[in-house]
Amino acid sequence: MTTIPILIGITLLTRFTDSYRHMNSRDIGAIEEYSNFGVGLLGHALTCRAGKDYETLIRERITGPLGLDSTSIRLSSSMSSRLVPGHDAAMKPVPGWNLGPSPFAGAGALRSTVNDQLTLLETILGQRKSALDDAIQDTLTLRQRVGDKDIALGWGAKAMSDDELFGHDGGTAGYRSILLFYRRARVGVVLLSNAAVEVGDIAHHLLNPDMLLKKARVIVPIDLALLQSYAGRYELRPGFVITVIDADHHLIAQATGQNALDIFPESDRDFFAKFDAQVTFNVDDHGVVGSLTLHQHGEDFPAPKIG
Repeated sequence: MTTIPILIGITLLTRFTDSYRHMNSRDIGAIEEYSNFGVGLLGHALTCRAGKDYETLIRERITGPLGLDSTSIRLSSSMSSRLVPGHDAAMKPVPGWNLGPSPFAGAGALRSTVNDQLTLLETILGQRKSALDDAIQDTLTLRQRVGDKDIALGWGAKAMSDDELFGHDGGTAGYRSILLFYRRARVGVVLLSNAAVEVGDIAHHLLNPDMLLKKARVIVPIDLALLQSYAGRYELRPGFVITVIDADHHLIAQATGQNALDIFPESDRDFFAKFDAQVTFNVDDHGVVGSLTLHQHGEDFPAPKIG
């Protein structure tokens, strides 16, 4: 694993925030945006406020009081011996990310176990008392409405007919994780995976068997001329473009500032990546490709073709 040196990380953090402030001036709270960078920045701000490094702060205030002995940034010899190697979507071993110690530690530097996460879940559901009960319940207070979902403090939430579903998922290179729970029923699930493939449907199915598992996706042959017609640049939002190029019987898509991804045809217009992302190319009656739609995290994001 490669660690970002602290001084280099602070320099990168400062440069980005300075440039972002000038490019994206807007009122606080005017637009919602999922941001790993924002969470990392918050973690760094908290360490500056407390005058302690992120791991010490987390250990003193959260993992220590809750007894999460196998949750940390720096791995003990026991934890190192139990760390399973990560894999990409093709099940090839890949090195994991190491975001700490660095200013970005809050974005995903902690490693943990299912047992520790179940302890956390028991505490959230009130089945295990702790000195953090009030603070934990405060994180479940709904803060903002986005579409048909509510946002709490670090949690996504959705009102059900007779309950509230809370959850958070995420991933780093070679790994995926998700924690879900019904607040009133006081039942939940933790799922950790050492492969970079979507596991949300499995977790939802474990929590509620009426939620079906996703279908297996199958690559189908596609006309090469049609495949080539999808190549181009698609603007998801100002300054954020998905570039698509044709490859050997599939496409490669790369979003601004992100790694390139292979996407494979499952029909003439529908493509999938080997994680939770699909793309539909929208074609008019004359066969002209006008846009694509990115399907991810249960939402649809249109992107007009700009070149």
